[in-house]
Amino acid sequence: MDPAAGKITLKAFAEGWLADHVVSASTKAKNKSLLEARILSELGSLPLESITPLRVRQFLAGLPLAPSSVRSVAALLSNLSRTAVEDGRLKRGWMPAKLSLPRDSADERVFLTREQIQWLVRAAPALDLAMIHTAAWTGLRWEIGRAHV
Repeated sequence: MDPAAGKITLKAFAEGWLADHVVSASTKAKNKSLLEARILSELGSLPLESITPLRVRQFLAGLPLAPSSVRSVAALLSNLSRTAVEDGRLKRGWMPAKLSLPRDSADERVFLTREQIQWLVRAAPALDLAMIHTAAWTGLRWEIGRAHV
């Protein structure tokens, strides 16, 4: 392994990775945005060899983002770390072996009361009554365009 290989900054490495990484245009745009807005401002000037699992844990813990965004940043850092190892720039990656990431909170479910269901039945067209009764009285719920039981 070339001793100078790990001296490249994360910014220089990430820009090369982004240019060579074959993904859809939307994924490339998302990765570029995450790099520029979240990662490079704090870690970009660091040589790859100086990034440690502790530093990554502290960085991720300090991000003022929604859990899903923190997970996206962590996934991108993991890809960069893995690629740096595969390219022979690092002996070991910088991602922690055990990383505790925030979880998305489940959406709170709102259920109609008996009175609300009766109001809905009275207000709905006759064509929709079977669907309303089925959903209301069987526990069937609608979620992001598909039904769940």
